[in-house]
Amino acid sequence: MPAYVRWNLALSTALLVRRSVLNLLFVAAIVFSPSLHAALTVAVTDADVTVSGLTPGGSALLFNVSVTADQAASLVRNAAIVVTDTDNDGVVHYTPSYGVPLRSIWLAVDQQDGKLDSGGHYEYPVRDVDPHRTALKAQLDAGEPVYSFDTEADSLYIVIIRPGTASWKLLARDGGFGDADQTGNGSISVDVTAARRVDGTPGSPGSLQGGDVIVAVDPIHMDVMVQRIPVTTGGAQ
Repeated sequence: MPAYVRWNLALSTALLVRRSVLNLLFVAAIVFSPSLHAALTVAVTDADVTVSGLTPGGSALLFNVSVTADQAASLVRNAAIVVTDTDNDGVVHYTPSYGVPLRSIWLAVDQQDGKLDSGGHYEYPVRDVDPHRTALKAQLDAGEPVYSFDTEADSLYIVIIRPGTASWKLLARDGGFGDADQTGNGSISVDVTAARRVDGTPGSPGSLQGGDVIVAVDPIHMDVMVQRIPVTTGGAQ
């Protein structure tokens, strides 16, 4: 084989190998590059709450439960506020008129993709509770439509977020409103259909759907329970 032919073959092989390596590196960069959407984080100070990592230009549902002393009694506040990222930087701030109480829980959910995080005053960290103490997982595993689920509590502040669609809130009390069995038995059968939209427009969530995010706070013990309903059937996460 003439030398110039061998040289051309070697050059073509080298270019092919180089191109294959570059293609592999390009694919690896796509597969292993960091996500463009950072994790959602909630930072709480004495005066305000900051949510970072939000979908740029999107909105966060900020859910708060706080307990303060009011003379000889305890005053429980709850709020579900939609905060919009008006400058498209993925960061929103909220300054409550009453400040940030020591005993307060702040949860933020990205209304576009369902990312969430919780935070509390630095002297009063948030205490999460195993969400599977509810009967919700068994109902989902059985493939049943869920219009209510049981949770051991005397009262609960609840928000249900359906990313990209709407958000609902509910105050449920054992034996009272929001308790589907209307029986004081130490457990709330949370009536999903009793929840009302955060924005004040009519409509309940009906039954729970895949992708829904449920956040519940027990204002007596200041426990937080979070469940995300999987898009496919097979149980709660």
